[in-house]
Amino acid sequence: MDLSYKNIKESVEKKGYKFFTGHGNINLIGIRTSNSITNVFDDYFLVAYEDNGAKVIEVYDAFTTDPGKYYSTYKLLNEEGVAILKPGQHRGMWKIGKHRGKYKAGVQASRVTVYRDKNKNTTIDVEVEDNGRFGINLHHASEASAVGRYSAGCQVFQYPVDLSRVLDRMKLSGKIYGDTFTYTLLEKKDVCK
Repeated sequence: MDLSYKNIKESVEKKGYKFFTGHGNINLIGIRTSNSITNVFDDYFLVAYEDNGAKVIEVYDAFTTDPGKYYSTYKLLNEEGVAILKPGQHRGMWKIGKHRGKYKAGVQASRVTVYRDKNKNTTIDVEVEDNGRFGINLHHASEASAVGRYSAGCQVFQYPVDLSRVLDRMKLSGKIYGDTFTYTLLEKKDVCK
């Protein structure tokens, strides 16, 4: 999979989504590699931006866009099922805040659409859609080897240091472009080449 700046920009625009340009204007992009397996850090998170004319892309590969096993199989927080963020561009999705009041993270700032899966197995099934504010945050999993209880629908880095780097980039961009951040979630098949 080609994760170059050029190819990711083309992939985002091919879907009809906005790709932000201008010095320091960041694009936060998730790539879901599999829509069927839960509990593993098998997805990608990308930060793409321009830095004084240079095209920069940061790639984080210890990431998940899927819920963990605990909230998929044991404890549904919503009777309609566990949340799985629907692919698409979620405008103004996050602000910098505190995840569950504990540490700095990207916290949900606008309504989003999720799929709901309530059959309590480890395979992700798209059953119904739901739209609203569900606490779909961008946070970390404290270096856990499996997603487990770290996600009931959030977008989660395996390592705190990765989240810290992304938040630093968000802070810099926010000083120029505002304090809400758009998130574009693609599927592997959406990435050109």
